[in-house]
Amino acid sequence: MTAVLAVVLASSLFLTYGALTRSAEGAARDRLTRAVRQVAVSVSEGTRQRASLLAAAAATPEMRAALGPASDTNLARPVLASLAPARDGEVLPIELWNGAGALVFSVHPELNAPWQAPLTREQLARRATTASAGKVPQMLGVTFAPMYGRGEKVYFWAVAPVRNGNRLLGFVAQERHVTGPASATQSLRNLTGEPITMYLHNGDGSTWVRAPGFLAPAPARRDSAAGAITRQRSGVGLLIAAEAPIDSTPWSVALEIPVREVRGRARGTLMTLAGISLLLVVVGAAISWVISRRVTRPLVTLTNAAEAISRGEFAPRAEIGAREDEIGRLAHSFDQMASEIASSHWELERRISEADLARQEAERANRAKSDFLAVMSHELRTPLNAIAGYAQLLELEVYGALNPAQRDALLRIGRSQAHLLTLINNVLNFAKIDAGQTQYALADLYLDEVLAGLEPLIAPQIRAKGLVFDYRPCDPALQVRADSEKLQQVVLNLLTNAIKFTPPGGGVAIDTEEGDDEVQVHVRDTGAGIPADRLRSVFEPFVQADRSLSHPNEGVGLGLAIARDLARGMGGSLRVESVVGEGSVFTLTLPRAPAVSEPLRETADYSARN
Repeated sequence: MTAVLAVVLASSLFLTYGALTRSAEGAARDRLTRAVRQVAVSVSEGTRQRASLLAAAAATPEMRAALGPASDTNLARPVLASLAPARDGEVLPIELWNGAGALVFSVHPELNAPWQAPLTREQLARRATTASAGKVPQMLGVTFAPMYGRGEKVYFWAVAPVRNGNRLLGFVAQERHVTGPASATQSLRNLTGEPITMYLHNGDGSTWVRAPGFLAPAPARRDSAAGAITRQRSGVGLLIAAEAPIDSTPWSVALEIPVREVRGRARGTLMTLAGISLLLVVVGAAISWVISRRVTRPLVTLTNAAEAISRGEFAPRAEIGAREDEIGRLAHSFDQMASEIASSHWELERRISEADLARQEAERANRAKSDFLAVMSHELRTPLNAIAGYAQLLELEVYGALNPAQRDALLRIGRSQAHLLTLINNVLNFAKIDAGQTQYALADLYLDEVLAGLEPLIAPQIRAKGLVFDYRPCDPALQVRADSEKLQQVVLNLLTNAIKFTPPGGGVAIDTEEGDDEVQVHVRDTGAGIPADRLRSVFEPFVQADRSLSHPNEGVGLGLAIARDLARGMGGSLRVESVVGEGSVFTLTLPRAPAVSEPLRETADYSARN
């Protein structure tokens, strides 16, 4: 129980940590998204103020005069110098260009060192011209160039066109230093409650500035899925980020929070829950131990008593003391059950012993019956054979001439002797089968040869009753696995039975049906049929089918029983289907032997003939 409780709590903590982490990351993204939009608006407003100053200076008559035919630059210098006084000892260039981007003059000529911006004056001029055509973002007519780094600082150029009506005269260009209040990042952290780092970067991600204005490396990797941005930075790890473009500029603002900081709060909550869970596990374990001591001890006693009973020891009982709860009632019921099982076991042993004695007596009686039948059959056949011999001598007139009445009596004596001999042989065969003394010589037999050889044996009976016999030959190459003598005996019994119960003018037929693994031999007749309530018993010994209207009483009812047992002995089966008034169909099923090629069969036939 403690282990289960621990597993449940651990699983709950794991799921809770996942939920807390997802919730914390989602909340951090929402706060970043709102904050980055506000920062982008604030930066855009500050940039707009600078753009308005530069645009106002470019619109003055002094700028038009400086770029006109007179090229009077002296009036323009004070206007440009007022745009950007020196800050922190750093002086940045403010220049006037013609329409092609060539330098006309600079407010600080001492700064005319080699050009250090990534874009030349001509490229910046073309960019500003393109902005005037609406192809590049601009603010109040001022075009801002992408940022670039120089040393540890970051700079950009702002370019404002100077026009005389619709004619472009030139440009006022000013290099600016990217900077901002040092407290901006801290203000964001205080506002959002997150350890935010603020960056400004070009829209193409080429240059990154970390507030308040220091050049920073670009992130190592950037992923964006379903509106969520994550980054990797060297030394920081995974970051949650949000970005927003600055209106009318090629720049964007980015805010980042380390994922470990966000997940750290979730881990802190998880540790608190883990402590509570551990306390619950300890308390639950103590309660479980107390309960288990009261419950498991009597259950162990019951288990030991049950195992003793399973080993055949019925004396042990569940001794757990006087208890009135469910376990006490269970122990009382178990003791009663054990007592009843012991009594039933002893009674069962007594009955098993009696049944074993009865079985032995039955076996001895069955053996005595078989021996008696065998002896009696043998003893009865000797005088019957003598009767047949003397009848034949009388018929041959060895003892004198016979008149017609005497000859008819001898014929009746011969038929009765043959019939009685058949009955005795059936009894003897049944006794051998019942005693398991019948031997089977199984071989692969050509079924057509076996069945075709039976027609001469039954022809006299067929003619005597005026029946029609129809044998439908099967494939000469069809073979079955059977004992030749037993197979003939079974089919002959079925044919004799069909002839006996078919009235004159009827028909008896034999046909076969081939299967993949077995062959069926159907013996059909047009007799009176067998009632449905007698179908189950026709194969039982000493049961007459009693199918005809005249109720013939020849035989003792062993023919079908012998045929069924012989079929089973050859690995087959025998069944019957019958409709009263229409006839019956007895079906012998035998295992099919593998097919034999024609040359092999010819060789077998030649060997049989020689």
